[in-house]
Amino acid sequence: MKDLLNVSKLISTKQMPNMDSINRFNKELDAKSSLEKESQKAQIESRKILQQIEKNTASLAEITELLHESNLKHDQIIDLMGDLFAISKSKDNEEAQSLYQKAISKISSVGENVGNITTLVTLATTIYNAVLPLLK
Repeated sequence: MKDLLNVSKLISTKQMPNMDSINRFNKELDAKSSLEKESQKAQIESRKILQQIEKNTASLAEITELLHESNLKHDQIIDLMGDLFAISKSKDNEEAQSLYQKAISKISSVGENVGNITTLVTLATTIYNAVLPLLK
């Protein structure tokens, strides 16, 4: 009987370090899982940001082409671009809407060809849509 108690003590003392090891392993596993989740979230966010950058810079090629092919004088285009980018400085939705409508009216009255008007309207709309979430 005494031997059985000694064996029981021996088993329980040997199991304790094993339980500590298991607990440590579980904590490390949880930490690793948490880091992997954070990493995945960061990658998704990075992709979203890169897509937004790509979307925002896509119009740069169109602007360059517009400057090259436009019948307008460069100072007229620069003035028009100033109006477009003024939308981004809007303090509220009403101001943004007003500046957007002003820019669209100006674009419509410049006498450009349909392709250039489309490019300018697309740029104005892109800027307007980018500003709206910032004003909420």
